[in-house]
Amino acid sequence: MNKKKILVLGANGMLGKMVSLYLKDNEDLDVKVTSRAKNTFLDNFFKDSTLDFEITEEYKNTLNKLVTNNDFDVVINCIGVIKPKIDE
Repeated sequence: MNKKKILVLGANGMLGKMVSLYLKDNEDLDVKVTSRAKNTFLDNFFKDSTLDFEITEEYKNTLNKLVTNNDFDVVINCIGVIKPKIDE
C-alpha cells in the first residue's frame, strides 16, 4: 500500500505544529512540512522532511511547482495568524 503524501504549509506556527505532529504519528502518511525558518522543533521532528519555503505574493508559482512536482495527495495550509482571544 502506498502512503498518502501530505504537505503541511506553515508547520512552525501554533496550528502547523499541532497538525504536523498529529499527522506524523499516522504510519499510513508520508508527511512533509514547510517553514520559512528552521528551528529546534523542525530539527527534532521533521529533520529529513522539511522543505524551505516562505509564502509571499511573488512565490505563488513556486508553490504550484512545489505541489505539482512532488505529487502531494493533500496540502494543508496552516499559514496565518491565530488570534486566541479574538473576541476581546
